[in-house]
Amino acid sequence: MSVAAAVGFLTMASNILAALLAPLLVARLYVLRRPREHAVSAGWLAGCWCRRLSVISGALDGHSGFT
Repeated sequence: MSVAAAVGFLTMASNILAALLAPLLVARLYVLRRPREHAVSAGWLAGCWCRRLSVISGALDGHSGFT
């Protein structure tokens, strides 16, 4: 489960275009019922949070944050 969470985190944290996978994440949350099966989703959301902080701090410094 920790490897799956790490893969989800690194996917989102490394590339902002991974946000295009959000519809798949929503479908995954709907289909999978057990909390244990949501390790990738939790990792992806954590990566999204880190990426959001990176984009905001870059915007405040005058950089685009999309590189």
